[in-house]
Amino acid sequence: MRFTLLCLVATLILLTSSCSGPAFRDIAEILKEIGIDSLPNQEDYPEADAVYVIDNTDVQMHVESSYELYTYETVHVIKKLFKNIDDHASVQVRVYDGETLEDIRARTIKPDGSTHPLQPSDFHTITGESGGGIFYSDDRRVRFTFPAIERNCLVEYRYTKRKRYPFRYDVWHMQNYLPTLHNQYSLTLPTLLLDPPSRGGIGWKWRYMNYNMHLDKPIEYRHPNPERQKRTEMVTFTWHQKNVPAFEPEPRMPPHTDYLGYVKFAPWDWQTWNDISRWYYKELFEPQLVLSQRIKEYGQNLVANATTEEEKIRLAFDYAKGLRYIAIELGIGGIRPNTPERVMEREYGDCKDKSILLISLLKSMGIRAQPVLVLTKPSGSLSKEFASWNFNHMIVKASTRDGRVFWMDPTVQFAPLGQLPWQCEGINVLVINDDGTSQIESTPESSHNDNTSDLTITVTVSDKREATFNVTMKFMGQENLYMRSSMKDLTDKEIREFCKGLIVDEYVNASIHDYSFPGRDSVLTEFNLVFSFTVPNAVQQQADLYMLNTDPFKLTGGTGWLVKEKRKYPVRFNYPYRLKKRITILFPETIYAIRTIPEDVRFSDNDFSYSATFSGKGTNSIVVDELFAVKSTLIPPQRYEEVKRFYEKVAGKMGEKLILKRNAS
Repeated sequence: MRFTLLCLVATLILLTSSCSGPAFRDIAEILKEIGIDSLPNQEDYPEADAVYVIDNTDVQMHVESSYELYTYETVHVIKKLFKNIDDHASVQVRVYDGETLEDIRARTIKPDGSTHPLQPSDFHTITGESGGGIFYSDDRRVRFTFPAIERNCLVEYRYTKRKRYPFRYDVWHMQNYLPTLHNQYSLTLPTLLLDPPSRGGIGWKWRYMNYNMHLDKPIEYRHPNPERQKRTEMVTFTWHQKNVPAFEPEPRMPPHTDYLGYVKFAPWDWQTWNDISRWYYKELFEPQLVLSQRIKEYGQNLVANATTEEEKIRLAFDYAKGLRYIAIELGIGGIRPNTPERVMEREYGDCKDKSILLISLLKSMGIRAQPVLVLTKPSGSLSKEFASWNFNHMIVKASTRDGRVFWMDPTVQFAPLGQLPWQCEGINVLVINDDGTSQIESTPESSHNDNTSDLTITVTVSDKREATFNVTMKFMGQENLYMRSSMKDLTDKEIREFCKGLIVDEYVNASIHDYSFPGRDSVLTEFNLVFSFTVPNAVQQQADLYMLNTDPFKLTGGTGWLVKEKRKYPVRFNYPYRLKKRITILFPETIYAIRTIPEDVRFSDNDFSYSATFSGKGTNSIVVDELFAVKSTLIPPQRYEEVKRFYEKVAGKMGEKLILKRNAS
């Protein structure tokens, strides 16, 4: 086996002595090869800003002197621009851990055929960028801008990456957000890699799975081998996709990866989820899970007065999520946590750091705790059928001896025990056991009753037509988490502006009086915001009628996503929720009397509900109770027109106003 690999190494060094690609080829020659007679025009794609003429990915697999597998990936793109050309003028190539950019070239081809290549100084490498909760990362981005672009020009670029971890993170996008004439993916490798060990190979297997688009088996091509030497025999596997329509996302739809056509790859030795979990746990997680004496002592002191396992779990959870969230992703540190003691010393960490600290504290107390690998809801969904590395988050699962289970995300500062953020609710996750094996489980999901915004408003109308509003807003569940994280560090001035922002759409000239939200830094299941404001001339006169708008708060959470006539994809809500309102209107009966109040209404189905009731007719007060609920998070496109009609009915009812008249007495 060692001799075979040495032969492979020698052969492949000769084959890849230079990975710098040749100069760009003639466009006409490329079009002829892929069977395109002429370049497209705007008339061919009237709705598109541009079109991909080709989007090719060519991969060569090699064995290095350390007997590790590497790949050289060459991406070649030609795009024709029609309109909004500035949106396509710049390109960014990301270079991740374990990758080296070997060669990069780019040029513009104007409609008259003149070419404008980029010079080496036109490529700019950005390192150490942060964002999205990451304080520092060693990911690199190579950015460049095409020169001399204009309508109907071509932009072309090509780059080659050397990858240390073949197919660990690789994805081939069969479909783009623009139409694509020719999309190709090919893999070239020595046939010796495919041979079983009994024939001197290593038995490498190509693992992949296609999503949301049909994919035939790749075309196999055996390269000529004049020497008839087994060690120099090469084979190429190629996929071709032609005339692929653009993926056109819709507002408020599920993650694009649930519908976009792509192929996900995985390393050849990751056959099952247990292969992945054992690799991650044994190589990266367990060696860091050191229950030092300091960790044990801290855990014992932390729960010294606790009498139940649930109390112990809560205390450990509160400590871990109380540490600052900071992610420093350098090299393998992007997926390997620091030791619990290191996290404790720094008093900060990212999801995996906080999780390993929480797990270590719970283990020191004799409580079972497991790391859980997560692909958060906005990023897609975990496929049970295909084992691959597809995670961007870590949480913790703890179990008591009497069988109770607690799912915890220690990155959410204000989460009470037992509540996950919506991004981790109701999804498949990979739960890792102490021996490195794993199983896919589903996290719990909240209901619309759990996630409630409850508004109580008292409106007092004066004899001078102004109205004073006393507002109490209670937020529970996901609404509670959102409000606490949004308002935890606001100054008094910012609080006043926040309250004003809630009502400014209806009352531009309102003035805020008082505001408070007690316990904003606490971990409680309910968040309360109390404030008052006055609106001059709130009562509007038209002839002998007086109209009063008593409701500045939108009940449906926005309807901009309803602009389309029809939908192709489902409507997705982040989580089910309920909005409740009780409005009490007090007016001087010596001046005003009720002329018209809206009728009661109620309509409901499995996904939505709305009701409005009015009481107090014939007195100096009216009480309005409204309830709006989104009970499902995913609405199929077939129901879209029905959903639009529901929202129209709600909007029409909410637009009705209370009408008063002058009291004749």
